[in-house]
Amino acid sequence: MQVPLVSGSMSRSRFRELKKNFHTMDNTELLAGDKLGKISGVYDDLNNRLRQFGIFHEKLSIDEGMVPYYGHHTCKMFIRGKPIRFGYKIWTMSSAN
Repeated sequence: MQVPLVSGSMSRSRFRELKKNFHTMDNTELLAGDKLGKISGVYDDLNNRLRQFGIFHEKLSIDEGMVPYYGHHTCKMFIRGKPIRFGYKIWTMSSAN
């Protein structure tokens, strides 16, 4: 899997070095058993910032979706019979407007 924006701006070794050293949470403050603990800080900040732009209507629809992912992670799911069988299951909220 290649992302042209990333591959065009840095070498593979530079990307791996940044990926190895990039941290969003202090490892000593992580809760035991929290599989997404290392990104929870970024996730919470993003949710709080996006919530201020939300325009919520009376008629909302909540649905599940899959984000394709073929790497190794304990949160990855396999759902037989779906167009995207391997990946992360997410919940989406949308409106007709």
